[in-house]
Amino acid sequence: MPFVPFVVVLSSGDRDNVKTAHHADVQPVDERSGERPPWLIVYNERAVPRYLALVNIASIESAPA
Repeated sequence: MPFVPFVVVLSSGDRDNVKTAHHADVQPVDERSGERPPWLIVYNERAVPRYLALVNIASIESAPA
């Protein structure tokens, strides 16, 4: 299935575009504790990471065409 660009909308109203699969990162579950890190990492066009706390994500939207 091809990647579909999307927008992460935070409860603050901030919006982060995820243009390609390379612009987001979900860390694996910790092998010892079984816990998943509580954030999603998104990268801007200059590959600068932004850590988004999962509890602050209000919605995921389709990216504008």
